[in-house]
Amino acid sequence: MQTRAVIERRWLALFRSRPVSLSSPYPVEECLRRLSTVSAQRGATPWYLSSRTVGCPEPRLRGDVEPSRIFVAEWKAASGRNSFVPWLDARLEPDGEGRTTFRGQIGLRPEVVTVLALIAGVGGLICMAMVVSGIAVLAHGHLSGLPLALWPFAMAAFIAGINFAGLRSLERDIPKLIREVNAVLDSTNADFASPTA
Repeated sequence: MQTRAVIERRWLALFRSRPVSLSSPYPVEECLRRLSTVSAQRGATPWYLSSRTVGCPEPRLRGDVEPSRIFVAEWKAASGRNSFVPWLDARLEPDGEGRTTFRGQIGLRPEVVTVLALIAGVGGLICMAMVVSGIAVLAHGHLSGLPLALWPFAMAAFIAGINFAGLRSLERDIPKLIREVNAVLDSTNADFASPTA
């Protein structure tokens, strides 16, 4: 049976980016060209409203494609308001034989992880203050403190449910992003570390 600490570590690991490695038969310049061709920097609304994109096929990826860094997500997933979209942050490295190795991390955007941690910290402090206040009111014989003491548990369960659904979405969308990049680069393999390993 798993201990509580192991379960917590595995759950928190889902929020961290994981290493990913892809191998393409093309040189770095061709990989950059292929990725640039199917990528858009802006989101869906500006892309659809731009006169320059009229008649163009919808991009496959959203993000930045530069020689120093590739930072992309699947277009459809990153065009909505889902905070749990996986992003691939990697660099292209020539392997000396005309092929390219694509190494980096895949997971939540760093800003999203920061905001989620901030919300958890502030929310935890607010919930703790509400529970303490509710208990203090109950200790003085007033039942009006009961909802105040119990409300944080309902709020914590709601937030945990949103995070659980979001992390399931993230795990489901990581292979989609890898397949999309593999299709663009004709990659022969893709390895990424499991968060629960």
